[in-house]
Amino acid sequence: VDLTGASISSAAVTELVQSQPNLTRLNLLGLQQLTDEAVLAMANCCPKLTDVCLRKCGLVTDDSLEELCQSCPGLTALDLGFCSLVTDATLMALAMHCKAINTLSIELCGLVTDQGVVAIAESCGVNLTSVNLKLCCLIQSRAIEYLANHCHALRTVNLDSCRYVFDDCMMMIADPDLVDLDISACKQLTDIALEDIAENCPDLKRLDLSDCTRVSPKIVRKITKNCPNLQELSLAHISKLPETVLDEISACRSLTSIDMSYCRHLNDDVLVALSNNCDVIKKISLC
Repeated sequence: VDLTGASISSAAVTELVQSQPNLTRLNLLGLQQLTDEAVLAMANCCPKLTDVCLRKCGLVTDDSLEELCQSCPGLTALDLGFCSLVTDATLMALAMHCKAINTLSIELCGLVTDQGVVAIAESCGVNLTSVNLKLCCLIQSRAIEYLANHCHALRTVNLDSCRYVFDDCMMMIADPDLVDLDISACKQLTDIALEDIAENCPDLKRLDLSDCTRVSPKIVRKITKNCPNLQELSLAHISKLPETVLDEISACRSLTSIDMSYCRHLNDDVLVALSNNCDVIKKISLC
């Protein structure tokens, strides 16, 4: 059932799940009035749930989510993005009861700490393929290290704006199986970590380095050379990129999207080079 953005009440959701015990997928994205009562009804009435999206359901708390995890052990995908009341307690319950989880988003869950992520890594690491920690401001190096050491199936990692991501832990998570990596606004990262990514992640299809202000042109060249399957690349707000780096970028024949917004040293020749060399390009952002 997909109720994305629907103008329905929490009570209506409660009635729905009470009448549909065989539900396996439920998307409630943006139902801002959804309360714990409805989530508890899901836990009590829909034990077969495997894929649940509660993104931007900001009233939901640990009280109901812990029950959901306990009652739905078959959960494989859970999106709690922008659920600002969620804490480590929910992740601990998920780690204890839902070992098959493979896709987890806790974007902008600002109360989550390393403790919760470590629990997920230790208990669910074998199956975890995608994790979104964007804007989880309390996450530090320990959580990243545990993900690297226990989650060898990871293919998608989003660490956007995680301020405590440093070179050493980033080097640990650079894995040949990674296809989608977002480390935008990880301002502590230097060429040391990015060179490791270039050397160890040859199958990358999407890479976001926006606002990684310490990135040098030589690393951009190495990434574009070593990642031949790269389809989406974002270098927005990297002001020191010279025009000459365009030769290497335009050599990426698989590129369909490039974002170089606010790269101040680029000029009109950028468009010409990209249009002439990137045959499959669909999106170019320069401002």
